[in-house]
Amino acid sequence: EPYLLAAPVDLLDITACLWTTDDLNNLHLLHSWVTQWSGPVSLAMITQTRPRSTMHHALLQRLGALHGLPGFSLHLVHVMNDQHHPSTYLNLARLFATTSTVMLFPADISNVLPARFHNTLIAQISLPVRKPLLISETATSAFTIPGLTPVILPRHYQLWCNEKAFLASRTSEWDDCLWHLWLEEFGLEHANLTVTFATEDPIIGADAATRTRNRLSATYRAELCDLAMKRLWPNAPQMSKSAKRRVQWVKHFCRQV
Repeated sequence: EPYLLAAPVDLLDITACLWTTDDLNNLHLLHSWVTQWSGPVSLAMITQTRPRSTMHHALLQRLGALHGLPGFSLHLVHVMNDQHHPSTYLNLARLFATTSTVMLFPADISNVLPARFHNTLIAQISLPVRKPLLISETATSAFTIPGLTPVILPRHYQLWCNEKAFLASRTSEWDDCLWHLWLEEFGLEHANLTVTFATEDPIIGADAATRTRNRLSATYRAELCDLAMKRLWPNAPQMSKSAKRRVQWVKHFCRQV
């Protein structure tokens, strides 16, 4: 149910794209988060209620309390079980954003941004952005980025976060998404702000699940490296110096996989 709630926004602003579930506690947290951010928001809300059911009707009534929040849009995503797909939800929130620049916010909404964070960003960067910007002062490589660090990018940027079918978590999916962005851009530029969030969610069988996730992640990254090299290499004999430097950069970067 896209645009279940919607409000007008300045198209040259930054929309925060995020997701949460329809738990009652999250509705309270959401109001605080949106108010603290103070800019446009595109939220994918995940629910197991069946459309047109009694529970669905009750949820719509509760969501009415969020009506009128400035710049706030809400998109209700109906799912059949409690296995979440964080990248899918972030991609949907980004898809339904209406500004030309978005901030992907992968953390849980219990992590509130600092006061005036939106205004500080607006003052610091030129809009609309042309390439991704990592919100970090400390990351020196793709392997030192703090967990769940947000990123700013054009809404129509060519890369979307990879959507995994199983064993997904906020942290692991976002790590792979940032890693892919870093590879695509030959390193990410920074917006010089730092925010720190709690990485989530211990699960039953966590050790085995983590090992499996790590193997899948390593395979995924190796495949991306192969594709990157094939994309750069076809015209090797006619390569410019800058193209050769990019090939060397990718080789060095991908040795760390």
